[in-house]
Amino acid sequence: VSSAILAPLTHEGVRFTWYRLGNNTGDQFYTVDESSKAWYAPTIDDIGCKICVQCEDNYQQGFSRYVECGPIEADPLLCTLSESILSNNYFECQDVSVSLGLVEIDGSEPSNEIITIQDRPSILQSVDQPFLQLDGRSSVIVDSQGLFVSIPVKSKDKDKEKGVKSGLRQSSRGLRISPSPQIKVRCTQPASIVIDLPIRSLASNSTNSESAEDKAMESFLGSSTLQIPWVYEGVHSPEAVSLSAEASVVDAEEDAIAFASTVCSLTELVSSFPESTSMMKICIACSDRMQRDILVSGLRILVSRPVGITDHERRQLLPWIDRSITDKPVDGLSDNELKLQKKIRSIEEENVSLKKERNELTSQLMLQREALAHKRKIQLVLDKDEKHDSDANNYVDEDTEEHRQLLSEVIELENKLTLANKRELELSHRYSDLESRNQQILLDNESINKRIEELTIQYTIIKHERDLLDKKSINTNQKLIDLQNQLDSVTSTNLTIEQLQSTLSYRENEFDKLKQDYDKTTAELLAITEMFDELNDRYKRLDSEKKGNSDSNLETIQRLQLDLQDKENIITDISNQLSKLTLLNNELTIEIELLSHKAIELEQAETKNQKLQGEINHLHQ
Repeated sequence: VSSAILAPLTHEGVRFTWYRLGNNTGDQFYTVDESSKAWYAPTIDDIGCKICVQCEDNYQQGFSRYVECGPIEADPLLCTLSESILSNNYFECQDVSVSLGLVEIDGSEPSNEIITIQDRPSILQSVDQPFLQLDGRSSVIVDSQGLFVSIPVKSKDKDKEKGVKSGLRQSSRGLRISPSPQIKVRCTQPASIVIDLPIRSLASNSTNSESAEDKAMESFLGSSTLQIPWVYEGVHSPEAVSLSAEASVVDAEEDAIAFASTVCSLTELVSSFPESTSMMKICIACSDRMQRDILVSGLRILVSRPVGITDHERRQLLPWIDRSITDKPVDGLSDNELKLQKKIRSIEEENVSLKKERNELTSQLMLQREALAHKRKIQLVLDKDEKHDSDANNYVDEDTEEHRQLLSEVIELENKLTLANKRELELSHRYSDLESRNQQILLDNESINKRIEELTIQYTIIKHERDLLDKKSINTNQKLIDLQNQLDSVTSTNLTIEQLQSTLSYRENEFDKLKQDYDKTTAELLAITEMFDELNDRYKRLDSEKKGNSDSNLETIQRLQLDLQDKENIITDISNQLSKLTLLNNELTIEIELLSHKAIELEQAETKNQKLQGEINHLHQ
């Protein structure tokens, strides 16, 4: 984001319109700021989005097709520093240019001027509109108290050189803007930030609004009909006291004069706003785009955040964070965690009270330094006067005593301020340690909850498998009952088969006996038939010879015929019995075959039953 620049081939007579296509805008194009330039540098707002450009000639003869690139990825350095701001609640940005106004410059008009980042151009309109450009380079501090913008002073460069040589932070004065969700932060080209600051809703709501300096400042700035959306504050560095006392006094005088001049200019600016004004703009021009993007992320995390937002919710404000991941803190806390949170809150309250005390001491120190500078001017004027009487001498002596008293009070206040800063630093370290412990406890709780969820899922799966096994066991038992019934039927069928086989063997024996009787009777019948035929022949032969003996022969023939008929009847009965026995034998044979097939099926069922019984035993084990 900080290094890439999108620039198509350009020539005179061509205009370029840049669009943003991202997750928040759906499938619609969104025109980005300064869209009619021949180049575009992606910002932190473009992370995860696609950038499109369309060309148009100045003669309005046609448009080109859309050229698309992206999606834009976040710079790893930007992610690392933004996470550091989130964990430390602090970020300082130096060497920036600050301007204040009401209206932005229209960037759609083409310009032949070459604008570079080193120029620190302001994008606020300075013609026919209220406008103020702070003379010099400022520093911007973003912390839990809001936004602090230092006011450039004449001794700033000299102090900066001393600070660089000695490695010390210098004291500074500036504007303190309290956090509010109504503050809006936007990125502009080439490397600037525009802060939309409400005027009426943020009027003097700082923690030290009841201090003596604030009351004096309110009386000094009482001519404006609008409420000032900031308070004046001094950021003091304890290490800066190591400079010589004489140099500190001289620098304090110069800083007081420059600070008073800037305050007057700011008062005139606010007074020149129309009474209906509800929003003003602050432009911060940074040294590069990386510095701008880091400052924007810090402002959105710490200054323009909603009230009562948690660290997790603040982290979700970063554009490269995946919001589908539910990384919420655990609601259920143990006693140790509750004690730790109470301790953190008490340290935060103590830290706030120390900051109030520090701000009051800073304001008193500023007033004492201004009074000291005023007394020193009077002393210089009196020293130049060659003619002064005894009253004047007495006045000088009294002034000198007051001067010494003021010096002692200033030194005492500086010592108190140093002690307060040291105590605040110590509390800050303690708070950081407790916060890290709290975060570690939350992470441990989160890992424990995840483990509980995994174990719950495993328990649910095992319980489901056990229910399935129980159902399978019930089905197997039912199958066993069915197979046992089938086995009983097979046993009864086997008994029936044995009975039928014994009956069949008995009937086969009877059949053999009847067949033997049939064969014997048939042989006798054949013999009788032959005898009858022979007798009949003899009868016919003797009929003519011996008619007298016909009666006896006739009786003999009739008797033989009756015997023959009896034998034929016996043979017929035996034949009928043989037929019945044959049919019964066939039926028994068919029934035996059916029972044999059924016995085979039952044997297969018995084998299957044994397998199921083995599975049941395995399941019970």
